[in-house]
Amino acid sequence: MANKHLKVFGMIPGVAVIGGFVVTSLLSVFVLQSGINGSHQSTLGQALADEIAQQVNIKETQLIDQLAKIASSVLATNTITGSIAELSAAELTIVQILPFAEKVRLIPAGQASIDQGIPPFNFIALDMVKGIEAGELISPEAISSQPQLKGEKWIIVAAPIKRGDGNIQGTLFVYFNALSISANLTDGTKGQVWVIQAVGGADMAIATSGTAGTGPAITSALNNPHWTLQYSPSAAISGNSPAGSLTYLLPGIAMLLIALGGTAFGAAKTRTLIQQNLILIGNQIGRVTGGNYDNKVSYTLPGFAYLDSKLKKLRNYPPAKTDDSKPASAKNQSKRVHPPKGAVTVDIKMTDDDLFEEVEEFELDDFDSTVKKANKASNHLASIKHIFRASDIRGIVGKSINEDIARQIGLAIGSEAGDRGEQSLLVGYDGREYSPALAEALIEGIASSGRDVLNIGSVPTPVLYYATSNSDTKSGVMVTGSHNAPDHNGFKVVLEGKSLVDHEISGLFQRLQENNFSTGRGTVFTADFTQEYIDAISYDVVVAQPLKVVIDCGNGIAGGIAPELLDILGCETVPLHCEVDGSFPNHYPDPTRPENLKDLIATVQSQGADLGIALDGDGNRLVAVTAEGQIVWPDRLLMLFAKDIVSRNPGSGVVYDVKCTRHLNSVISGLGGRPIICRSGHSFIKQKIADTDALLGGGLSGHICFSERWFGFDDGLYSAARLLEIVGSQGDSLADLLANFPRSVATPEIHVAVKDREKFSLIETLVETADFEDAALTTIDGLRVDFADGWGLVRASNTEPALTLRFEADSDESLENIKNAFRELLQEVKSDLNFE
Repeated sequence: MANKHLKVFGMIPGVAVIGGFVVTSLLSVFVLQSGINGSHQSTLGQALADEIAQQVNIKETQLIDQLAKIASSVLATNTITGSIAELSAAELTIVQILPFAEKVRLIPAGQASIDQGIPPFNFIALDMVKGIEAGELISPEAISSQPQLKGEKWIIVAAPIKRGDGNIQGTLFVYFNALSISANLTDGTKGQVWVIQAVGGADMAIATSGTAGTGPAITSALNNPHWTLQYSPSAAISGNSPAGSLTYLLPGIAMLLIALGGTAFGAAKTRTLIQQNLILIGNQIGRVTGGNYDNKVSYTLPGFAYLDSKLKKLRNYPPAKTDDSKPASAKNQSKRVHPPKGAVTVDIKMTDDDLFEEVEEFELDDFDSTVKKANKASNHLASIKHIFRASDIRGIVGKSINEDIARQIGLAIGSEAGDRGEQSLLVGYDGREYSPALAEALIEGIASSGRDVLNIGSVPTPVLYYATSNSDTKSGVMVTGSHNAPDHNGFKVVLEGKSLVDHEISGLFQRLQENNFSTGRGTVFTADFTQEYIDAISYDVVVAQPLKVVIDCGNGIAGGIAPELLDILGCETVPLHCEVDGSFPNHYPDPTRPENLKDLIATVQSQGADLGIALDGDGNRLVAVTAEGQIVWPDRLLMLFAKDIVSRNPGSGVVYDVKCTRHLNSVISGLGGRPIICRSGHSFIKQKIADTDALLGGGLSGHICFSERWFGFDDGLYSAARLLEIVGSQGDSLADLLANFPRSVATPEIHVAVKDREKFSLIETLVETADFEDAALTTIDGLRVDFADGWGLVRASNTEPALTLRFEADSDESLENIKNAFRELLQEVKSDLNFE
């Protein structure tokens, strides 16, 4: 069977040459036939026209969505019934918010009338408003200062302003510059584009882009029933030909290239087979030295099966003895260089009948470098098991995480992705000192599994999540230490669009233990999703009135884009610790610890800002601060987000974790939503959202996930934008908005350091020992005890060697009583466990 493989590959060059002659004949007959150029140009021109038409459709949809959001904001709904002065002030505010807007009218129901000013409110505009008031869906149109659209032109768009009962109070009516639909449609090198509107039986151009083309006009339909798109290709496009000056040389060139290509393919395929068989035999050697043998290994080249048969005999020889005459461990055996006494020594040679006379040159040093390094790191597996946590992989650089381990983990992730049918993965990394090196090693490991890699560079974690949700590549790995100290680092893994969790992460460790890897040569590309991510948020979120915001990124990777994003949203942004510095010189990037919010609180108060926002080291968590300097923990923010979302989506689910306030249950239910409690951790929250079709989820640690208008992943930057949208649309301060929700006395999250290897066994013992009268116990994640006047929680941290605790009660006295009860329980289990 193996000889057959080699004979086939050896014939490839000859077959390739014959194939070259065949293809040469076909090219001579068909490529030079007339009519190809015209068909090619027509197809290319239509494809470009359709692509540009889609851009116009997107621009039109953005205009409509922006108006709908502002029309539903308090700025519009509260003002529409106000005085003329109030209407005028609101109109000036709105025109500053909307790009390309030239004039805004807030028109109370039944009060629209003809106005021939500039821009005019003509019969087209009047009919549009009447249609809106009648509840119709009205498409944008173009109007002009002169008949037949011959003067200055505007795109008019309208949206209904409704009361809480759904009745229409009036219309938000906006005049946009024509650039709103034509800006940047073409750079001029492709020709000229016109958006056409039918007027009185004639077609009139209402917007144009590019420079004059030379080719015939091509028409493409648009979503707007009033408009069509015409495109005149440039000379470069209309003159484009699939058959250039080298056309007549193609047959000879094709024959030569195919012959050479066939030869190269045969050699490359043979080399690949050699590498694959070397890896198979190497893994078999590792098994045999550990006392095992796999009968199912199949080789595709001669010599390797013979060598394998010799290895099989080694099972019958006794293992080597250590110096103290005790049996050598498997770990020590794997380090053994010489065979045990009496063992058969296998000389890795092939006979002259084989493809190669001898393969001594293919010694261990010639194995794939990534597999060698992975095997080297395998001796340390037992010491790194603890880094495979519930929601991610994380350890301390130089102790439990290094480049060899990163490479091995990449090989495991790539192999798992391949088994799931995923061929490519995205890789990003944060701003820590060692993250680029770990990312490079990880990429080597993934590529050595046969997977392709798109390196998206240094980005916040939400950018990688966004890319997996909005590209053909649905899997990825983020190299990040998240909110932890500078010497911590690790990997967040997404496969098939879902974050790996719990047993899926431990399954990667099992792959390492079993050497269960695929092999291959993946290709590494580079890609950039940052600007697309920023644009997506700015298109989705409208901040109806300017806000002064302090943003503290804690020197984390989000500092590179957060101030820019808030500026685009129209905020007056005050950056704080936004310089990316992986040593975190100002404070650790964990906004859930009050000591890390002192700078933010002071800056908000000294700057007179409307609010402050703190992000963690990789940008997927947030905490807010009011203008008065009060910390708003994420479970309180969830109440605000739930009110916003459930009001538009009655009956929708809202997920929250066990660390959150008990008031969330009653608040969500009172709003008409479905409260859903789950384990703590970003992966568990996202999993629960997906399982229950919830539109919102989050936890006390600051992970907030929106499935309404967004993609269901934890995103501190997008959550910050949604918070600003709510505050900007309501007209009240953040503190006033939160004052409407119930509140109890509560602690922040409390951390008690313990050894990583003992934290889960401690929790098991605590659950078994707990004996609380008149209390309800919840054990889905640690031990939560609910009393009549409050609750307490102790659980094992997903991300660090610690137990985490939190307490909430109706009064300070009740809070201390609950804390004391937990202190007694902890010290009963382990005497040195205590907390402030």
